[in-house]
Amino acid sequence: MGKGNGLYADTHDNSAAGFVTGLFTGALIGAGLGLLFAPRAGADLRGQIATSATNAGKTVADKYQQASKYVNTTVDHFSTRGRQAFDQARSAASKVGEEAGRMADQAMESGAKAFSAAAQSAEKSTGAGHGRSHS
Repeated sequence: MGKGNGLYADTHDNSAAGFVTGLFTGALIGAGLGLLFAPRAGADLRGQIATSATNAGKTVADKYQQASKYVNTTVDHFSTRGRQAFDQARSAASKVGEEAGRMADQAMESGAKAFSAAAQSAEKSTGAGHGRSHS
């Protein structure tokens, strides 16, 4: 895979693969034309063309297998990375949710204690105030 991240790396890999494919194709065409126009006997020429075609077919099949393996490996790699990123995001969201729940529970407890203290204070204040006005 190419160096760097993102679209540039993908474009770089694709252009390198395209260049190699074009170079290989041009070499095959050139070799075929060279054999075709070389001064040889017809049987020799046909034998060389057949051999070259067989070799070219094997080479193309090998290149196809290599490219297929590369694509499968790349897809597996990105699939694994995507799954890892998803799992990390889910874990982080879960932790944030747990922390928010804990903070909400603490706030409710603090609010309940403050309300209870305020109610007790008001009750004492109201009870003390009634005692003075009625005496």
